[in-house]
Amino acid sequence: MDGRLLHQEGENRDVRLWSEINQSQNGDSLTVGYVSRYSESTCVNVRQNDLEELKQIWESFDREGRQFFFDTYGDIAHLLYVQVDETMLQALIQFWNPGYRCFTLNGKDLMPTVEEYSELLRIPNVTEGRVYTKPDGACNSFVALSQLAGRSTQWAEKLFSKKGGSLCFPWYSIAEIARTYPDNYKKAHLLAVAIYGLVLFPRTLGYIDVAIFEVFNQFRFNISPVPAILAETFLSLNACRQLEGGRFRGCAPLLYVWIKSHFWKIPRETLPSINLTNFSPLKEFLEKVWDELDSTKWVEAFRNLLEQDLVWRVPWLKCRKFLYKCYDHDWLMLLGLWGAIGCAPLLVSRQFESRQFVPYTAGLVDSEFSFDTEYRKRVTSINKNWKHCYCIKTVYDSKGMVTPEYISWMQTRVNDTIPLPNQGQEVPMEDRLRVFPSEADLFRVELADVRAEMEKMGEKHVRDLFLKKVEKEELRRLEAAVKHMELRKTPAEWRQEIKQAKDRQKHLAKLKIEKEKKMNLKLLKDEKKKGKEIIQQYQHALEAEKDNAVAWKRKSHDSKIRLIESQGAYNALEAQFNQSRDQYAKLETRVKEQEAMIREYQTRDEYAELQASQNKIETLEKEVKDLWALVQTCQISIQVLEDIKAGGNDYWFTRLRNAAHRFQEQDKVNEKIMNLAQDVAEHVTAIAREARILRPHVVSKEMKSSLEMLFDQINDLGIRVKPYLPRN
Repeated sequence: MDGRLLHQEGENRDVRLWSEINQSQNGDSLTVGYVSRYSESTCVNVRQNDLEELKQIWESFDREGRQFFFDTYGDIAHLLYVQVDETMLQALIQFWNPGYRCFTLNGKDLMPTVEEYSELLRIPNVTEGRVYTKPDGACNSFVALSQLAGRSTQWAEKLFSKKGGSLCFPWYSIAEIARTYPDNYKKAHLLAVAIYGLVLFPRTLGYIDVAIFEVFNQFRFNISPVPAILAETFLSLNACRQLEGGRFRGCAPLLYVWIKSHFWKIPRETLPSINLTNFSPLKEFLEKVWDELDSTKWVEAFRNLLEQDLVWRVPWLKCRKFLYKCYDHDWLMLLGLWGAIGCAPLLVSRQFESRQFVPYTAGLVDSEFSFDTEYRKRVTSINKNWKHCYCIKTVYDSKGMVTPEYISWMQTRVNDTIPLPNQGQEVPMEDRLRVFPSEADLFRVELADVRAEMEKMGEKHVRDLFLKKVEKEELRRLEAAVKHMELRKTPAEWRQEIKQAKDRQKHLAKLKIEKEKKMNLKLLKDEKKKGKEIIQQYQHALEAEKDNAVAWKRKSHDSKIRLIESQGAYNALEAQFNQSRDQYAKLETRVKEQEAMIREYQTRDEYAELQASQNKIETLEKEVKDLWALVQTCQISIQVLEDIKAGGNDYWFTRLRNAAHRFQEQDKVNEKIMNLAQDVAEHVTAIAREARILRPHVVSKEMKSSLEMLFDQINDLGIRVKPYLPRN
């Protein structure tokens, strides 16, 4: 079976035949001999969440933002402005018939249906047959909330806590984020989460349950949340009847609009453009001016409801067929967020202008179960059954709205305990709930009219005298009327009434005291538990603050040390900068000197000077060689002379002395030559040193080759003259 809804439509007569045969064979939801465990009186708390912040957020949207919200989530924002009559809902819940999952008002069954709630909410992009299903695994709500709020996952994890047996987070934690969020689209998603958690599924006051994110996680599959809303409404109604009180956890605004619409006596033709796609029943309901009613008489009005008081088919309903069963089940199974429950739409065929016949309800009373126990197989089966539903066409039957078999069945049907009608004169609900003015109010109105007329009359003092006279007469008439009204009862009747009032007052006081004791004990436990949680939170917060203080102190100390080190480093850098600046100035001066020398050498005929130096060096080398040969010859002669001297020959001694004198003169010449050679060698060495300095600064490509050759020659000359340099 695929994911589409497989419709199997049936005619009213065919479904009627199937229903009546099965009912005759298997019986009803409550059989003969059933003893109800519910009391007739139920005190229910219908307190709702404070929605002022949500209204402010909604009103901060511009036209485009509101249209985006309507196109994505339907008309759920209109529920924020529904003023719920709590007294009316408290009275209505007392007439909830748990055995048949409907409200039984003086023998007339009423029940919210999937089609009616869908028409009210107008949720777009919904695929038929796809409804919310409890997932197998837990939804990662931390990630979902952090993505919606634009915060980290750790921030989201800190918000969640256990409330009422389930995981939830407080609304106030994201209220400010939703109010100031810059992105209108994410702001719309946050508002939708808040409406779903605080209005449609208000499990815990002021908190949003984690199951809301499971619903949003399935929105991409185009699911319809209406069956889940109905399921939680029915489950809460059953719980309130069973506990004889408690808080109603269903969607109170939606239930209130639904029940009021069944008293909305207006022809369908008068509703503007009801067949258009942009028609909104909730918006039309909010714009309607409703009559003022006495809210203290709703129980009596429901108890004695007449056929003429009801509008069976609400004016804004457009569908002409409705679901009445799912595949293997003989009725509809509604899957909620925390449980499932069955309902039988055939009980209320008249709400679709279809002829009412005996519905099949066997086993309906046992169809409720919660998700606390093993539920996965049952949920999977129900989800599959929703993909194959049965519908019934709604065709108006001129024979009458109900069959004779239905009338007799209603008279003998076993019901749960609900308030029964009073035996007496039949009074329409409008007359029962109309606020009648008292005689005193009428007198006051008449007196105001007289005063208004007197203001148009003559002099002020005449007018004042006449007004005083009229006031005295009217007061006398009022006292006489009150006295006459009081004297209508006999003393015995007054004593009996006083006694009943005292007994009733004592009984109510006793019930109130017991209730207050229970509530006080519960509140005390809750406060103790809450106090412990708050103390633990404060302790954790205090420890965290202490850790933060120590960390900040350590960081401050480290920062101070780093500041001192940074100051020293700054001073060192400043000194280094000054030194570098001085070095830069020196280098700049030296560069300028080198540039001047380069310019000077560029203007000199260096090649000619080097050529002359080379020629001079070669001449000196030649002379040195000749002198060295002469020195060797002289040394030989000296040796000979020394030998002669040793022989004692004076002649040779005299010649030797003369030769020595000549050699001394020759040594002086040689010394001058050597000094000259040393000067030339030093000059060549200086030129070679300057050539090594100038060589890297050659830029011109044209002179580079010739200069390179010249520098090589100068370098060779510098090497060759090194032996002639003076030794230190």
